[in-house]
Amino acid sequence: MIRHAWHFYYALIFVFKVVSEALVLRASHLNKALCCIR
Repeated sequence: MIRHAWHFYYALIFVFKVVSEALVLRASHLNKALCCIR
């Protein structure tokens, strides 16, 4: 059971990284759009 725990941990960190990167990309696109509108 404990042997598989690191797998779960690794997957969790990977998902968190992907989600945070997606949010950062979306935020930067929104900022660019707002700058263009102004």
